[in-house]
Amino acid sequence: MAIVAVLELYDKNHNQSKVIKRDAFVEKACQSANVKLVRFQCRSSYELQYVWETVLNSLNLQT
Repeated sequence: MAIVAVLELYDKNHNQSKVIKRDAFVEKACQSANVKLVRFQCRSSYELQYVWETVLNSLNLQT
């Protein structure tokens, strides 16, 4: 078993200076670990099919 992706919820706080620096750190950490970072805009609910397809597409896998 291996970690192949990190899912992150992206909200309006990601426009703040402190969070922008954290986001850059997370991006570099994922790149150095060869792990895809998949961000989703925060919502009150999510369509499972949309999340599944987005993750698979980011990994270059077919649905």
